[in-house]
Amino acid sequence: MRNAVTGAARPAHTEENLGALCLEGQRLLARMDAHGACRAFGQFVAAAIRSPGWAERPDLHEAMHRAVTGLGDCLALTRDAEDRAGAFQALLDAYRADARSGANGLAREIPFLLLQRALPMERAMLAGWVRQALASEGPGAAEACWRLLLDLASTEPGALETLLAECRAAGHANLVAEKLLDMDRVGEALSTARRELKDPSALLRFANSPAARSQVRAVMALVAERLAKAFDPALADWLAERYAERGDLARALELRLRLLKAAPGRGDYERAKALAQRLGTWEKLQPELARALERSRREEALAELALGEGDPSRALAYVAKAPGRYSAQMVARLAAYAAEADPRQATLLYRHLLERSLATASPDAEAEGYLRQLRELYLGQGDPEGWEAYLEELHERFGLAIWG
Repeated sequence: MRNAVTGAARPAHTEENLGALCLEGQRLLARMDAHGACRAFGQFVAAAIRSPGWAERPDLHEAMHRAVTGLGDCLALTRDAEDRAGAFQALLDAYRADARSGANGLAREIPFLLLQRALPMERAMLAGWVRQALASEGPGAAEACWRLLLDLASTEPGALETLLAECRAAGHANLVAEKLLDMDRVGEALSTARRELKDPSALLRFANSPAARSQVRAVMALVAERLAKAFDPALADWLAERYAERGDLARALELRLRLLKAAPGRGDYERAKALAQRLGTWEKLQPELARALERSRREEALAELALGEGDPSRALAYVAKAPGRYSAQMVARLAAYAAEADPRQATLLYRHLLERSLATASPDAEAEGYLRQLRELYLGQGDPEGWEAYLEELHERFGLAIWG
């Protein structure tokens, strides 16, 4: 198989025979051979998670999803204790590997299967395995293990209370707050978040958690309370989005204007414009807002104004000088514009976006899209040598496992 972006050949993994193992598991499962299917899927998982960059390879990650689903189906078919233990072990191994990679797909799917298929004694067995794994995991995977322990204990109130205290003591107050929300203990959850999630990023993670979706009004009040004490752009952006979703356009606009004043360069001028137009106040607001941005003399504010007034060329001149001061969304818009107007500047912006993505998150489809854009720009400018040199630079700085 060849890489879609670079054209380089990927490792065949013939000795592991990964694709054949997964297909064999599916074939045996279709014949209702749960014993054979468990073995095949288990062998596939064990081999796949040893393959470098498995989570970033779409073919292998998709096969892992099929194997996980297959293992869940095996558990529904068999009552053989040894086969079930093997299936649970493979699912837990896949869960831990996914948590370590940050792929953030299987780590949501597998707990559901475990809770759905495991008998009470098997839950206890799984909890013991997870506790053993905690000692060898890094911060991200350790948090995933604590999350799974809380899920496994959810049907035993006494054990869950003890585990919540352990989890808090281990430094995972965010998980405690989320679990309390899940249990409809809203007051305790908010009190925990208010008292222990001091860092804005921690509070934002809590606000974005699945548990918070069913208590969004209460979480909004908590975020507003935090903003009244100390302004944070990320929290303000989250709250403005929630206000807009709920039809409170006036409060959403108020926050967007505050963001534009405190932290320009995020694209809030156009968001404020859209809200004010819906409220019928844009014609009155626009001149005053434009004067305020011009008077600030901040380049981020001037770039916002230029882009919002339909002058991307003027905005590009500001953003190209220091793209790190602007949101990825603003930089990406101007990079797309520059791809036609000024390919040299577009190359610089897309390089910034790609390297920013690789430095702050697991490589994903967005990063691969930036890489494709860069390939087209380098080759379109007649610079294949520059393209190869840049790939080598990426390899040295980040590794190229995500591209095979």
